[in-house]
Amino acid sequence: KDDSAQYMLRFYEAGIRRFRIWHGDCWGDAACSYWTLQQASDALAGKPDVKFQVTLMTPSIQPDSDIEHALGKIAEIIAANGHSISSIQIDHVGTNPSESVLCLRGFGPGHAAFTSVISRVVQVHQSFPDAVVSLPWQQNSDSACWTPFLEALRQGFDGAFPASLKLGFHTTVYPFWQDSLSIETALGDVKQGSASSNNFNKLQERVQQNFGDEVAPATVVAAVSEIGWANGCDGISRSAVSQKSTQANQCTFITNVVGTDWPATPDFEAFYFAGWPYDGWGDGNDCSSNWSPFTATDSLCPNSWGQSR
Repeated sequence: KDDSAQYMLRFYEAGIRRFRIWHGDCWGDAACSYWTLQQASDALAGKPDVKFQVTLMTPSIQPDSDIEHALGKIAEIIAANGHSISSIQIDHVGTNPSESVLCLRGFGPGHAAFTSVISRVVQVHQSFPDAVVSLPWQQNSDSACWTPFLEALRQGFDGAFPASLKLGFHTTVYPFWQDSLSIETALGDVKQGSASSNNFNKLQERVQQNFGDEVAPATVVAAVSEIGWANGCDGISRSAVSQKSTQANQCTFITNVVGTDWPATPDFEAFYFAGWPYDGWGDGNDCSSNWSPFTATDSLCPNSWGQSR
């Protein structure tokens, strides 16, 4: 969008300091350009507290031969503007890594992307040793999948996980979409004191319990790759969703998320989905606009953001 830079400034003014760039801009046979990262970083040039999450796309889109170049390009972009990388997502099955699940489609030693994922984790850690290397978890901790993968990953690090490695496990959190949840319950799903498995501290506790010992002395970090609440759904036919999609509810949800129980680790991240309008599917089951709580000039929830995250 032509006004993307203005949007980035609105985000920054609201206290947001971490930004997720989910696509590597890989088109045709050319190497992934990370053009979107370039535009976002340029918009906030000279602000050293800005951090980005970026993505290595699925091997069918971004081949192994492109990874070294991609990591160098990412480093070049952020260094020029005084920024840093907080985390790098590694995708293996889908175009949007936040919607991928590692333990899906028979993922294991025989999967076509298995070796690629292993080598990419190692390469990312070598290039960005302070960044979290984030894998698509989606709250699926199936040991039959994860244990052989993590053991193979250990071997990728010459038989022992480095203590400096921060391994991320990301999921999406969208109580907005759950028809079974009332408005009140959905709004309180991620809120201080909530016992929901989606609450941020609960996600970190579960990741630590399920994977902490297995990857020690490396550390494990939960992450929310997408969370959001639309303030209008013109294309939706599900009344349970359309009733939730008001501006007041969006602002309440953001207030609750900002004030919830955040894990103690500074590496935990949650990315609020504020995407541009897109062409709907026309099946009455989508919400293709009104996700952003910002316009190019204003915040629609000016009292909701609070402290910087």
